[in-house]
Amino acid sequence: MASILILERDPVAAWELQGELILGSKHKVAIEEDPKRALRRVHEGTFDLIIADWARVDGGWFCEKLRQHRLVRHIPVILTGPTPEVAAPAPART
Repeated sequence: MASILILERDPVAAWELQGELILGSKHKVAIEEDPKRALRRVHEGTFDLIIADWARVDGGWFCEKLRQHRLVRHIPVILTGPTPEVAAPAPART
């Protein structure tokens, strides 16, 4: 059984993903909306995988902080959603 942490600020998206992960499986899934609280939970618990929304929770910052800690840097992270470069509109040309 895998233990998965979902880091997502949109509760509907988090619940949908949680439902997909536990449907027909035995995964243990936790949801956290705040990146700082998620980091604390990672240090307190045992997670096999982290799924984080890149844009809504600043996935880059979260990954950077996660990789700074030797005991949890091995946990794989899947970043979902568009990267900030893709999400931001291009500047208007003049």
